Amino acid sequence: MKTILRDSQGCVRNGWKAAAFVLLLALITVPVVLVLHHLPPAARPYVPGLLLIAGSVLLASWLCVRAEGTTLAGIGWNPGWRAGRQLLLGLAIGIGTLLLEALLVWLGNGVHFASAPVPPWSKLLGEGGKWLAVGVMEELIFRGYGMQRAIRGLGTAGGMTLFGVLFCVAHPLDGSMSVPVMVLAMINTFLFAITMSVAWHRTGSLAVPIGWHMGWNWAQQTLGFGVSGIATHGLWTVRFTGAPDWLTGGAYGLEASLVDTVLGGLVLLGLVAWRPGRRLAAGGVSGRLGLDAARGQ
Repeated sequence: MKTILRDSQGCVRNGWKAAAFVLLLALITVPVVLVLHHLPPAARPYVPGLLLIAGSVLLASWLCVRAEGTTLAGIGWNPGWRAGRQLLLGLAIGIGTLLLEALLVWLGNGVHFASAPVPPWSKLLGEGGKWLAVGVMEELIFRGYGMQRAIRGLGTAGGMTLFGVLFCVAHPLDGSMSVPVMVLAMINTFLFAITMSVAWHRTGSLAVPIGWHMGWNWAQQTLGFGVSGIATHGLWTVRFTGAPDWLTGGAYGLEASLVDTVLGGLVLLGLVAWRPGRRLAAGGVSGRLGLDAARGQ
């Protein structure tokens, strides 16, 4: 008998599962964030805060799949050689697309690059590790258990759209930005969220979107652009030429550039049309999980 909580088979509806994940995520991660925030300044450099938060998100995901009697592999978290190859593929795509966008903005006389003091390799690798932790954290939150259960309930487009909007909400804008640039930033952030969702859907693994996310942020910092409004320091410093922010993205970063809108849209269309081979895909998500068949549960 169907109820608000359960479907006709007596199973908890997927919408409640997605909501439970969000609640559990908050219960686990908020205390960790509060503790990190109140650490003495002298202790903060020695505490791997992002790693702890990413581990908290992984724990919340594990508790949810454990409650279902499944495993993390079922949501695309399956470390191994195949995942390693997928991570490197995503890393290459993320770096490559960022470099292409930066090149186009430079050719449009939007920015110039000045050499910055060269940091030690250990710092560069440490920044890569930071962006890897960010990729793991955000992909587990926005493309992991919660989104995948939302897809089972709302369908592929509905679930991806819902968590794409939540991804945008998690990336607040600077009130000093002009309205057109704010609109571009939100469109591009949403496009990126959908692109990462499709990357998971095509490969059945979170490794490609994690690597892609990491590569984009890491390359953007290395060139000296802001990353979603966060000022960064890399191998170069960006010098703006006075070109409009809709071209360069301004202090927010390339995520607020019209170049990103156009290229991001083209990349998404290409990804939608792409059909990965068996060596890359982890079984074919739609067929393996029965996402569309589970719609309405």
